Amino acid sequence: MDEDPAEARRIRSLLADPQEMTCDLQTAANLAGGLDHLERAGADVLLLSLSLPDGRGLEALDRVRAKMPLAPVVALLGADDEALGREAVARGAQDYLLRGQFDHRMLARVLHYAVEHQRLQADLALADPLTGLYNRRIFLILAEQYLRLAKRVQHGLVLVALALDRLQEINEKHGRAEGDWALTQVAGILRSNFREADVMGRLGGDGFAFLAMGVRDKDADALAARLNEALAGLTASAARPYSLSLSAGWVWYNPEAALPLADLMAQANAALEAHQQRKRQVR
Repeated sequence: MDEDPAEARRIRSLLADPQEMTCDLQTAANLAGGLDHLERAGADVLLLSLSLPDGRGLEALDRVRAKMPLAPVVALLGADDEALGREAVARGAQDYLLRGQFDHRMLARVLHYAVEHQRLQADLALADPLTGLYNRRIFLILAEQYLRLAKRVQHGLVLVALALDRLQEINEKHGRAEGDWALTQVAGILRSNFREADVMGRLGGDGFAFLAMGVRDKDADALAARLNEALAGLTASAARPYSLSLSAGWVWYNPEAALPLADLMAQANAALEAHQQRKRQVR
Protein backbone atom coordinates (compact mmCIF):
# COMPACT_ATOMS: atom_id res chain seq x y z
CA MET A 1 0.00 0.00 0.00
CA ASP A 2 1.61 3.24 -1.17
CA GLU A 3 0.13 6.63 -1.98
CA ASP A 4 3.03 7.52 -4.32
CA PRO A 5 2.56 6.04 -7.83
CA ALA A 6 6.22 6.67 -8.69
CA GLU A 7 7.40 4.73 -5.63
CA ALA A 8 5.00 1.92 -6.44
CA ARG A 9 6.46 1.72 -9.97
CA ARG A 10 9.99 1.69 -8.55
CA ILE A 11 9.17 -1.17 -6.19
CA ARG A 12 7.55 -3.10 -9.02
CA SER A 13 10.70 -2.68 -11.11
CA LEU A 14 12.92 -3.79 -8.20
CA LEU A 15 10.86 -6.95 -7.79
CA ALA A 16 10.99 -7.74 -11.51
CA ASP A 17 14.27 -9.68 -11.17
CA PRO A 18 13.24 -13.38 -11.00
CA GLN A 19 16.65 -14.28 -9.54
CA GLU A 20 15.79 -12.40 -6.35
CA MET A 21 12.16 -13.44 -5.96
CA THR A 22 9.05 -14.19 -7.98
CA CYS A 23 5.89 -12.45 -6.88
CA ASP A 24 2.52 -11.15 -7.98
CA LEU A 25 2.54 -7.54 -6.84
CA GLN A 26 -0.80 -5.85 -6.15
CA THR A 27 -0.91 -2.15 -5.24
CA ALA A 28 -3.37 0.13 -3.45
CA ALA A 29 -3.12 3.91 -3.11
CA ASN A 30 -4.95 4.05 0.22
CA LEU A 31 -5.48 1.98 3.33
CA ALA A 32 -9.15 1.23 2.68
CA GLY A 33 -8.39 -0.22 -0.74
CA GLY A 34 -5.52 -2.27 0.58
CA LEU A 35 -7.58 -3.72 3.44
CA ASP A 36 -10.38 -4.56 1.02
CA HIS A 37 -7.94 -6.49 -1.18
CA LEU A 38 -6.48 -8.30 1.83
CA GLU A 39 -9.93 -9.45 2.94
CA ARG A 40 -10.79 -10.71 -0.53
CA ALA A 41 -7.52 -12.24 -1.66
CA GLY A 42 -5.05 -12.21 1.23
CA ALA A 43 -1.30 -11.70 0.80
CA ASP A 44 1.95 -13.43 1.65
CA VAL A 45 3.51 -10.14 2.77
CA LEU A 46 2.37 -6.51 2.96
CA LEU A 47 4.59 -3.52 2.21
CA LEU A 48 2.75 -0.74 4.05
CA SER A 49 3.40 2.99 3.68
CA LEU A 50 2.88 4.82 6.96
CA SER A 51 1.92 8.04 5.16
CA LEU A 52 -1.28 6.95 3.43
CA PRO A 53 -3.99 9.61 3.08
CA ASP A 54 -6.48 7.60 5.18
CA GLY A 55 -4.01 6.07 7.63
CA ARG A 56 -0.86 7.75 8.84
CA GLY A 57 1.89 6.62 11.18
CA LEU A 58 1.37 3.74 13.57
CA GLU A 59 -2.40 4.07 13.23
CA ALA A 60 -2.16 2.48 9.77
CA LEU A 61 -0.14 -0.43 11.17
CA ASP A 62 -2.58 -0.93 14.04
CA ARG A 63 -5.54 -1.00 11.64
CA VAL A 64 -3.89 -3.56 9.39
CA ARG A 65 -2.95 -5.81 12.30
CA ALA A 66 -6.43 -5.52 13.80
CA LYS A 67 -8.01 -6.54 10.50
CA MET A 68 -5.39 -9.12 9.41
CA PRO A 69 -3.36 -10.17 12.47
CA LEU A 70 -1.50 -12.93 10.62
CA ALA A 71 -0.40 -10.80 7.66
CA PRO A 72 3.36 -10.08 7.81
CA VAL A 73 3.95 -6.34 7.48
CA VAL A 74 7.02 -4.40 6.34
CA ALA A 75 6.66 -0.65 6.97
CA LEU A 76 7.65 1.75 4.18
CA LEU A 77 8.87 5.08 5.58
CA GLY A 78 10.42 8.38 4.62
CA ALA A 79 14.19 8.65 4.47
CA ASP A 80 14.35 10.38 7.88
CA ASP A 81 11.84 8.17 9.71
CA GLU A 82 14.27 5.73 11.35
CA ALA A 83 12.75 6.27 14.80
CA LEU A 84 9.25 5.57 13.51
CA GLY A 85 10.54 2.39 11.91
CA ARG A 86 11.80 1.14 15.26
CA GLU A 87 8.45 1.94 16.83
CA ALA A 88 6.71 0.03 14.05
CA VAL A 89 8.83 -3.06 14.72
CA ALA A 90 8.03 -2.78 18.44
CA ARG A 91 4.32 -2.65 17.50
CA GLY A 92 4.47 -5.85 15.45
CA ALA A 93 5.87 -5.00 12.00
CA GLN A 94 8.40 -7.57 10.85
CA ASP A 95 10.80 -4.91 9.53
CA TYR A 96 10.91 -1.52 7.81
CA LEU A 97 12.45 0.14 4.76
CA LEU A 98 13.40 3.79 4.19
CA ARG A 99 12.49 5.29 0.83
CA GLY A 100 15.43 5.64 -1.53
CA GLN A 101 17.72 3.59 0.73
CA PHE A 102 17.18 0.06 -0.53
CA ASP A 103 17.97 -1.81 -3.71
CA HIS A 104 16.38 -4.92 -5.19
CA ARG A 105 18.50 -7.28 -3.10
CA MET A 106 17.66 -5.61 0.20
CA LEU A 107 13.97 -5.42 -0.72
CA ALA A 108 13.84 -9.11 -1.61
CA ARG A 109 15.76 -10.09 1.53
CA VAL A 110 13.50 -8.07 3.85
CA LEU A 111 10.32 -9.44 2.26
CA HIS A 112 11.64 -13.01 2.44
CA TYR A 113 12.51 -12.50 6.11
CA ALA A 114 9.04 -11.11 6.89
CA VAL A 115 7.30 -14.07 5.28
CA GLU A 116 9.55 -16.61 7.02
CA HIS A 117 9.26 -14.93 10.40
CA GLN A 118 5.48 -14.82 10.21
CA ARG A 119 5.34 -18.44 9.06
CA LEU A 120 7.33 -19.49 12.08
CA GLN A 121 5.14 -17.46 14.40
CA ALA A 122 1.98 -18.97 12.95
CA ASP A 123 3.16 -22.59 13.15
CA LEU A 124 1.77 -23.85 16.45
CA ALA A 125 3.61 -27.13 16.00
CA LEU A 126 6.75 -25.23 16.90
CA ALA A 127 5.34 -24.14 20.26
CA ASP A 128 5.97 -25.75 23.63
CA PRO A 129 2.88 -27.98 24.12
CA LEU A 130 2.48 -27.15 27.81
CA THR A 131 2.85 -23.39 27.86
CA GLY A 132 2.14 -22.40 24.26
CA LEU A 133 5.34 -20.34 24.14
CA TYR A 134 7.95 -20.93 21.47
CA ASN A 135 10.01 -24.03 22.08
CA ARG A 136 13.79 -23.86 22.32
CA ARG A 137 14.43 -24.46 18.62
CA ILE A 138 12.06 -21.80 17.35
CA PHE A 139 13.11 -19.30 20.01
CA LEU A 140 16.73 -19.57 18.88
CA ILE A 141 15.77 -19.23 15.20
CA LEU A 142 13.73 -16.10 15.86
CA ALA A 143 16.39 -14.69 18.18
CA GLU A 144 18.97 -15.00 15.39
CA GLN A 145 16.66 -13.09 13.06
CA TYR A 146 16.08 -10.36 15.63
CA LEU A 147 19.82 -9.96 16.16
CA ARG A 148 20.36 -9.50 12.44
CA LEU A 149 17.60 -6.89 12.37
CA ALA A 150 19.02 -5.11 15.43
CA LYS A 151 22.49 -5.00 13.85
CA ARG A 152 21.11 -3.61 10.60
CA VAL A 153 19.10 -0.82 12.26
CA GLN A 154 21.69 -0.30 15.06
CA HIS A 155 19.19 -0.89 17.83
CA GLY A 156 19.92 -2.60 21.14
CA LEU A 157 18.19 -5.66 22.60
CA VAL A 158 18.01 -7.27 25.99
CA LEU A 159 18.18 -11.07 26.29
CA VAL A 160 16.92 -12.48 29.60
CA ALA A 161 17.26 -16.09 30.79
CA LEU A 162 14.77 -17.14 33.48
CA ALA A 163 14.32 -20.19 35.69
CA LEU A 164 11.32 -21.09 37.85
CA ASP A 165 12.66 -21.56 41.38
CA ARG A 166 12.08 -24.86 43.21
CA LEU A 167 10.21 -26.59 40.38
CA GLN A 168 11.63 -29.98 41.38
CA GLU A 169 10.48 -29.41 44.96
CA ILE A 170 6.97 -28.50 43.79
CA ASN A 171 6.82 -31.66 41.67
CA GLU A 172 8.02 -33.88 44.51
CA LYS A 173 5.82 -32.40 47.25
CA HIS A 174 2.65 -31.55 45.34
CA GLY A 175 2.74 -33.64 42.17
CA ARG A 176 3.76 -33.06 38.58
CA ALA A 177 0.37 -31.61 37.68
CA GLU A 178 1.01 -28.83 40.16
CA GLY A 179 4.43 -28.23 38.62
CA ASP A 180 2.81 -28.00 35.20
CA TRP A 181 0.34 -25.47 36.59
CA ALA A 182 3.24 -23.37 37.89
CA LEU A 183 4.96 -23.42 34.48
CA THR A 184 1.79 -22.31 32.70
CA GLN A 185 1.42 -19.43 35.16
CA VAL A 186 4.94 -18.24 34.36
CA ALA A 187 4.07 -18.33 30.64
CA GLY A 188 0.91 -16.31 31.29
CA ILE A 189 2.82 -13.71 33.27
CA LEU A 190 5.35 -13.36 30.45
CA ARG A 191 2.60 -12.84 27.88
CA SER A 192 0.82 -10.23 29.98
CA ASN A 193 3.98 -8.25 30.74
CA PHE A 194 5.58 -8.12 27.31
CA ARG A 195 4.62 -7.05 23.82
CA GLU A 196 3.52 -9.32 21.03
CA ALA A 197 6.61 -8.25 19.10
CA ASP A 198 8.95 -9.57 21.84
CA VAL A 199 10.19 -13.16 21.50
CA MET A 200 9.41 -15.45 24.43
CA GLY A 201 10.18 -19.13 24.76
CA ARG A 202 10.34 -22.08 27.10
CA LEU A 203 13.77 -23.62 26.72
CA GLY A 204 12.96 -26.81 28.60
CA GLY A 205 12.48 -27.92 32.21
CA ASP A 206 12.27 -24.84 34.43
CA GLY A 207 13.93 -22.56 31.86
CA PHE A 208 12.45 -19.64 29.93
CA ALA A 209 13.91 -16.76 27.93
CA PHE A 210 12.75 -13.59 26.27
CA LEU A 211 14.29 -11.15 23.85
CA ALA A 212 12.98 -7.57 23.82
CA MET A 213 13.81 -4.76 21.44
CA GLY A 214 13.67 -1.18 22.66
CA VAL A 215 14.34 -2.12 26.30
CA ARG A 216 17.30 -0.43 27.96
CA ASP A 217 19.82 -2.53 29.83
CA LYS A 218 19.16 -0.67 33.09
CA ASP A 219 15.49 -1.73 32.87
CA ALA A 220 16.21 -5.49 32.87
CA ASP A 221 16.35 -5.84 36.68
CA ALA A 222 13.09 -3.92 36.99
CA LEU A 223 11.48 -6.26 34.47
CA ALA A 224 12.50 -9.33 36.48
CA ALA A 225 11.22 -7.73 39.69
CA ARG A 226 7.89 -6.96 38.01
CA LEU A 227 7.53 -10.59 36.94
CA ASN A 228 8.21 -11.84 40.46
CA GLU A 229 5.68 -9.41 41.94
CA ALA A 230 3.06 -10.67 39.51
CA LEU A 231 3.86 -14.31 40.35
CA ALA A 232 3.68 -13.66 44.10
CA GLY A 233 0.29 -12.03 43.73
CA LEU A 234 -0.96 -14.88 41.55
CA THR A 235 0.01 -17.68 43.94
CA ALA A 236 -1.41 -15.75 46.90
CA SER A 237 -4.77 -15.30 45.19
CA ALA A 238 -4.80 -18.97 44.12
CA ALA A 239 -4.15 -20.05 47.74
CA ARG A 240 -1.24 -22.30 46.78
CA PRO A 241 0.82 -23.88 49.60
CA TYR A 242 3.98 -22.44 48.08
CA SER A 243 5.13 -19.27 46.41
CA LEU A 244 6.40 -18.90 42.87
CA SER A 245 9.48 -16.90 41.97
CA LEU A 246 11.94 -16.56 39.13
CA SER A 247 15.69 -16.28 38.99
CA ALA A 248 16.96 -14.16 36.12
CA GLY A 249 20.12 -13.35 34.23
CA TRP A 250 20.31 -10.86 31.41
CA VAL A 251 22.72 -9.53 28.84
CA TRP A 252 22.54 -6.40 26.70
CA TYR A 253 23.09 -6.79 22.95
CA ASN A 254 25.16 -3.92 21.61
CA PRO A 255 24.71 -3.80 17.80
CA GLU A 256 28.14 -2.22 17.43
CA ALA A 257 29.82 -5.17 19.12
CA ALA A 258 27.41 -7.71 17.56
CA LEU A 259 28.21 -10.80 19.63
CA PRO A 260 26.79 -14.06 18.23
CA LEU A 261 23.68 -15.50 19.85
CA ALA A 262 25.58 -18.45 21.37
CA ASP A 263 27.81 -16.03 23.30
CA LEU A 264 24.84 -13.95 24.44
CA MET A 265 23.00 -17.05 25.66
CA ALA A 266 26.11 -18.21 27.53
CA GLN A 267 26.45 -14.82 29.25
CA ALA A 268 22.75 -14.70 30.16
CA ASN A 269 22.88 -18.26 31.55
CA ALA A 270 26.00 -17.46 33.57
CA ALA A 271 24.24 -14.44 35.09
CA LEU A 272 21.20 -16.64 35.79
CA GLU A 273 23.33 -19.25 37.58
CA ALA A 274 24.97 -16.51 39.65
CA HIS A 275 21.55 -15.24 40.70
CA GLN A 276 20.46 -18.76 41.66
CA GLN A 277 23.64 -19.22 43.71
CA ARG A 278 23.01 -15.97 45.60
CA LYS A 279 19.51 -17.14 46.43
CA ARG A 280 20.80 -20.47 47.77
CA GLN A 281 23.29 -18.70 50.01
CA VAL A 282 20.63 -16.63 51.77
CA ARG A 283 18.20 -19.50 52.45
